[in-house]
Amino acid sequence: MTLNPDDLKQKAMEYSKAWSSGSPDAVASHYAPDDQISINRGDPIQGRQAIAEMATGFYAEFVTTYAQQMIMPSSSGRSKATMRRRKTL
Repeated sequence: MTLNPDDLKQKAMEYSKAWSSGSPDAVASHYAPDDQISINRGDPIQGRQAIAEMATGFYAEFVTTYAQQMIMPSSSGRSKATMRRRKTL
């Protein structure tokens, strides 16, 4: 299958939107039923269900890490919540 640049850009936008949705099933829907993904040279994760489970774990870890970063000490020594806008895929 050959994609022209506009089609490739559209696919990338759809995949990014799936990741940004927070839905593991939306992410997994971009893969064939028996497709696989390797992250950071790790072992391949194969199949839509396994990819959805990987995304579930990613979201859980990301939300925990992001929440920890939102609580920043103020100059008075007390914590205050701050919001940061971050770009996603």
